[in-house]
Amino acid sequence: MKYSHVVLLLTLILMLAPSSILLAQEPCEVEPFEVLNVDPCDLSKWIAVEDSATLCQIKCVFDNPEEPGDKCGIKPSWIGGTVEANEEAEHGFNFIPSTVRIAEITAEALQTTLCAMAENPKEYDGGLWYIHYDVQDIK
Repeated sequence: MKYSHVVLLLTLILMLAPSSILLAQEPCEVEPFEVLNVDPCDLSKWIAVEDSATLCQIKCVFDNPEEPGDKCGIKPSWIGGTVEANEEAEHGFNFIPSTVRIAEITAEALQTTLCAMAENPKEYDGGLWYIHYDVQDIK
């Protein structure tokens, strides 16, 4: 097996593992919501979320902050999705709600900060980007 195939296989396993743990838990039915995420650069942003698995993961982590890995199968470090520049949006952009996901690890090339995105939202438009996960509120 080629090295690239092994890397791809391991990446898929890491991405799907939290989903399998969620499937083993009781069913989760959550209406779409927004999360207030605070970035280490001291900016915050309300992020709309629509994906049902992501909604369940975020709700579980939010409700179990002491042991999210044990209770929820994920201890997220990142939140992100496809970026859509929008001058009228908070900080000049939004993540497309249906693409928002949380992750423990992401490719370094996809990581950024909320401050960098707010400084030049058009640079990130249409791309998949992740910022540090620190959800402080859900509405």
